[in-house]
Amino acid sequence: MRVGLGHWPGLRSELLFDEYVFPVCSPEFRERHIAHPAAEQSISAAPLILEDINLWPAWFEAAGVRPPSPICGPIYDDSSLTVDAAATGLGVALVRRLHAQEALATGRIVRVSPVRVKDPCSCYLVWRDANPRIDAIRRFSQWVLAECDRVGLREAA
Repeated sequence: MRVGLGHWPGLRSELLFDEYVFPVCSPEFRERHIAHPAAEQSISAAPLILEDINLWPAWFEAAGVRPPSPICGPIYDDSSLTVDAAATGLGVALVRRLHAQEALATGRIVRVSPVRVKDPCSCYLVWRDANPRIDAIRRFSQWVLAECDRVGLREAA
């Protein structure tokens, strides 16, 4: 399994699911900084948490809100650190559902807007073109796709 754009030389790939990012923060941060129903506008004025791939400009465009200029804040190169930073109240982070599902389920973070944007990278099952075990790979692929369906990964976040 690989996360990427889906094109790897000499390899076949099958899309398992697309990933989307959406804004989250700690419940306490939301109470202090995010106004409802104008959450999207409040986010533009809040401290932001960034990742090395900055999808905030795309999110602000999708939300129809003018972004802060410049878009700045602490930058993390690890998605779990981004989730932890949001959970500790450092600001609002854009997270992927796979990386955030446990923190969302336990209430460490909350989603603060329904607006989401597609991550340019998706999750793929990848194998060599000339693999002699292609039948086993196909069976495995069907099982993985069924599991992704079963747990709701193939549905949009």
